[in-house]
Amino acid sequence: MIQVRDTLVLDCLISLMKILFYTFLITVSLFALEVNKVIASVDNEAITSYDINKLSSQLSKKQKIDSIIQQKIEKILVEKYDIKVSDAQIDEYIKGVAKSNGISSAQYMRNIANKGITRSSAYSDFRMMLIKKNLYQQIVQMNHNVKEKDIKDYYENNKNLFTMPSKISVRVYSSTDRQELVRQTQTPMFMSKKIMISDEVVEKSDETAKLFNFLLRVQENSFSPIIKLGDFKTFYVNSKSGQDYVAFEQVQDVVLQKVIESKKIQILDNFFQNYRKTLNIQYKEN
Repeated sequence: MIQVRDTLVLDCLISLMKILFYTFLITVSLFALEVNKVIASVDNEAITSYDINKLSSQLSKKQKIDSIIQQKIEKILVEKYDIKVSDAQIDEYIKGVAKSNGISSAQYMRNIANKGITRSSAYSDFRMMLIKKNLYQQIVQMNHNVKEKDIKDYYENNKNLFTMPSKISVRVYSSTDRQELVRQTQTPMFMSKKIMISDEVVEKSDETAKLFNFLLRVQENSFSPIIKLGDFKTFYVNSKSGQDYVAFEQVQDVVLQKVIESKKIQILDNFFQNYRKTLNIQYKEN
């Protein structure tokens, strides 16, 4: 009798465990369905509630959906235009950022590593950022529709942006011994009997055009590269003064890029609005 009762109890326990187990499976399945619920799609590529929940809680649901749709559109365009970024291009980007912060590329990467970010992860992030930047640049260049009148109007209204000095004050160091000039540029207080020093003002003219343009590229309070003009010479640029407007024909391409940059946001907005219309974008729920 006791054995029968124990058997019944055991059977009840087993049945209860089965019920609990199946209830658990159903709950997990329902949760999985909810987590992976399709909210929208772009050309039949699903956007799930899981994708939505990964984004910042500060965004509304609509903002999250629009953000993911934008990402999927960008992915389509990157593949369409075959935009790629090599490790060498990433290295150049890192070099530029590091230089702007007054540090070496190696130090910049060490700073990133100190934040717990691996080199592989950093390069992946940089690659995505540069791909997006290149995509946007290509879109803008292909769709700017800037007319010559726009370029000329911008030039006339912003002439102060297209000026150059008319005079450059320099100290000239001349020597037959190039190495002496190298030492001079490395140690400004260096004195040598082999070096002749003179102060000059180079004014813009047809005769001085080549030298003047060379000195324009040298920052104030710094030495120019050593060049051969009879003897070896280096120029220490003290100051640049005066103001001459650069002719429109000389800066037309520069002006074009400035006009495009000023219209960049509008160009991108128009492009993406129109491109969205070519895609099959569906919302599965409100």
